[in-house]
Amino acid sequence: EICACLVGSEMCIRDRDGYSRLACDRKTCDTVEYLQGNDPRTGSWKTVKRLTADGVEATITLCPDCYPGYKAVAEANDKAVNSYLEGAQ
Repeated sequence: EICACLVGSEMCIRDRDGYSRLACDRKTCDTVEYLQGNDPRTGSWKTVKRLTADGVEATITLCPDCYPGYKAVAEANDKAVNSYLEGAQ
């Protein structure tokens, strides 16, 4: 038996033995982990929501190795958008 579930804020697949399958959505990453809900490593996986330039919401699951890079890119884009909204060219 397999079901979809949330572990913290993470979307995952859980089997009947209580293990969740977490897979990184970054195309160049092949990280997949099977963790029990009480495993502290579960909290190091991040699920982020973002809007595309067309306003479409995307949900992305990132492993602990890929999340810092995503965060750096998101912060740089936030600065660019804020600068634009403040009137910069």
